[in-house]
Amino acid sequence: MTGSPHDILRSHLMQLIDVITTPDRLADGLFAANLIPNAVKDRVLSQQSLSCQDKASILVNQVLTSLKAFKDPKTLISFCDVLKNQDDPNLSRIANTMLKEIGGDMNM
Repeated sequence: MTGSPHDILRSHLMQLIDVITTPDRLADGLFAANLIPNAVKDRVLSQQSLSCQDKASILVNQVLTSLKAFKDPKTLISFCDVLKNQDDPNLSRIANTMLKEIGGDMNM
C-alpha cells in the first residue's frame, strides 16, 4: 500500500468530483453499499438546487470522512467497487488507480 486509504482517496478527490456526472445514481450505490448514511443520500437526492459538482463533493467527502475515522482499506475497496458499477469509464479508471495504490484486486 502506498498510503492510507484516506490519503489515497484525498489525492483523487478533485478528479472524482470533476468526473461524477450522475451523483444521484452514485448516492444510491453508496447507500446500498453502506458507505453513506440515509441522511446524506436524502440530501443529495432531494436538493435539486445543488449542482452536480456540489452533490459529488458531498458524497465523496462523506466517504473521505468515514475513511479518516475508521482507517479500513475495505471501505475504500467498497467505494471503488461502487464507482466501477456506475458504468462510467472515467470513474472506473480512477477506481482502478486507487485499488492499485492500496494493493487491491482491480477485478473485484
